Amino acid sequence: MWSFVQDCVFPQSCLGCGVSDEFFCARCRAQATDITQPTGVYLPSSNPSISTIIALTKYQPHSISGTLIEALKYTYSPDAQTVITQWLQAGQEIIKTLPPADMVIPIPLHPRRLAERGFNQADIIAHEVATILQIPLATKVLTRNKNTKQ
Repeated sequence: MWSFVQDCVFPQSCLGCGVSDEFFCARCRAQATDITQPTGVYLPSSNPSISTIIALTKYQPHSISGTLIEALKYTYSPDAQTVITQWLQAGQEIIKTLPPADMVIPIPLHPRRLAERGFNQADIIAHEVATILQIPLATKVLTRNKNTKQ
């Protein structure tokens, strides 16, 4: 019943094309390769205890992955979290081909921003990646000291 009321008050349209009645339609899912085929970006670290940093996808604001991350980040959309989790699970064979890692470390939020938002979307995504790789999730390794603009 609650779902019906929400659909009446806040009709849902596809996050990718804005047309269908679904959060993310099948056509847009088929076109979205930036999460289903993550590629590693290897960045040398300036911290001597961290040898390499690997990013699964490059963030681009108007890409499907960027739109999903923003939906999770700014509205804590459970639908966005579900789609991101499904894509990470679908791409787990590719994720497992990345160089071995000791742990997954999400980029932290500044304490003030974390208090405002109540969660860190990077923690949510990192948790799923750590589960896929079967390695520890380390959320207290990095700290954010400067409160930068969004």
